[in-house]
Amino acid sequence: MVSDNSGQAVQQQPASYPPEELKPVPPTPIAIQKAELDEPTWDPAWNMLIEQALPANLLSSRREKEVKPLCPQFRHLSKGQRRAFWAYFFQALAGAEAGLKPTSDVHHTQPEVDVPDLVTHLPVHQQGLLQLT
Repeated sequence: MVSDNSGQAVQQQPASYPPEELKPVPPTPIAIQKAELDEPTWDPAWNMLIEQALPANLLSSRREKEVKPLCPQFRHLSKGQRRAFWAYFFQALAGAEAGLKPTSDVHHTQPEVDVPDLVTHLPVHQQGLLQLT
């Protein structure tokens, strides 16, 4: 959601990209293993959501320096390949953070992350695929 000039919240429409800019994303090893175990796994439709929601600055070849440790050839990838890279990256991150389970809800007890929520003053829980607080 974004605000228009009057301050009203409006639904932001996903960007439309030519088909050649959207590439299929292979499943990560954890997604394959979960599928083999008949456990909930990554929904391939999420790749499309990620690819369509990526800001232009993540697709820029100027990101090469930051992305090089993860993808040494990033600068040479087409925009479609860069979109696929980021979708795969977020799929892998969700596998590491939440085991690809979108309803994951964790309360960590380590002192550095066991802090009260600044709004509710309740203990913080990390939730969802990316374990956001």
